[in-house]
Amino acid sequence: MDGATKICVKIIQQESFPEEIAHLSRKDGILQSSSSIKTLHPFLDGEKLLRVGGRLQNSTLSYEEKHPLLLPTKHRFTELLFWQEHRRLMHAPPQMLLSMIRQRFWPLNGPISAKKLVYSCLKCRRAQPKPCAQLMAPLPASRVTVNAPFQIIGIDFTAPLLVRTSNRKNAHKKKVYVALFICFVSKAVHLEIIESLTTQEFLQTLERFSARRGLPTAIFSDNAKTFVGAKSELITLFKDPKVQEYLSQNGIDWNFNPPNSPHHGGLWESAIRSFKSTLQKVNRSRVFQAHELNNLVVKIEGALNSRPLTPLSSSPDDYEALTPGHFLIGRAIMSFPTKFDSHKFKSSNVLKTYKSFQQDLSHFWRRWSREYLQSLQYCAKWHTSNRHIQVGSLVVVKNRNSPALYWNLGRIIKTYP
Repeated sequence: MDGATKICVKIIQQESFPEEIAHLSRKDGILQSSSSIKTLHPFLDGEKLLRVGGRLQNSTLSYEEKHPLLLPTKHRFTELLFWQEHRRLMHAPPQMLLSMIRQRFWPLNGPISAKKLVYSCLKCRRAQPKPCAQLMAPLPASRVTVNAPFQIIGIDFTAPLLVRTSNRKNAHKKKVYVALFICFVSKAVHLEIIESLTTQEFLQTLERFSARRGLPTAIFSDNAKTFVGAKSELITLFKDPKVQEYLSQNGIDWNFNPPNSPHHGGLWESAIRSFKSTLQKVNRSRVFQAHELNNLVVKIEGALNSRPLTPLSSSPDDYEALTPGHFLIGRAIMSFPTKFDSHKFKSSNVLKTYKSFQQDLSHFWRRWSREYLQSLQYCAKWHTSNRHIQVGSLVVVKNRNSPALYWNLGRIIKTYP
């Protein structure tokens, strides 16, 4: 270390630690209990420089690493030292920056100073920008109000799956997809295999779904080209006189998520992840034929519709978990069937049986309101609200097609509430 640096450090220490230097210069060399550097066991070396005593005297480190020079926190020299090392280390993160500085110096509150400098570095902020986040919004009414199963649904596709065209060893393989339909209220799942992501194939899949589960009143999906094209064909389809009479009472309202907003589709993204994990556990690397994959997909659908909506408690009265299957067939899809009393199905008891089924369904909805809705109160993220973007604010415009350092800067000229 050159003499100029030692002279600067000595002047800084005399300005920042005058009482500590005065006490250490005495014969006893004892610091006051109120000193901020007492825990470091400082001492004065032969050049009257204040160094860290520490507990590394028996280590093989160099003298400067075992006893680095003390520096105050809020001093211009300390700030310049951090900036110089940060640039020399190619904009290193806080931990690396602090470890390199402590080889010669020991700045007080070093971790805080390192984090503060990296946070204030413009290039580091541009390389890892954080989007503006607000408090998690309330759930839409379509998620928290009682409605018939599959009345309001979300749609998504899985990644392509390989199937064999025949049972031969060298059979040709082709790609297929799985379309997922999920109910907004009960989280019930319906899976359909689709051969391609064309609009015509998707419309046929939607027709099969409607024939089995009923025509939905509202559909939510990602902002994908397949769905946009499907919507244009659906509009043409609705104008057909033959279809308009059938759909006059049940028109489909199609809603697309905003661009670059995957959190809007968290409901079906979670179901897609559950389907993939179950398929990987059962399938591994095996390539099925089309009919074998269809059987497996249907079984996975039954398993997903049997998963509990809320965790079971330790109460002995809580003997059965509420599942999406309860809203479809009155019990979990994969559960063992129960025996029904044949006397209930006599002609004289049909009305009573119907009322009994309605009471069971009402009981399921009461449990849904009491157990499932209460579990949605918890916010998994976005707990704090950042300041709102105002007119005139300088922002970085996110672009998925380029690295963060190449994103354009923008100026807010108008905001929409």
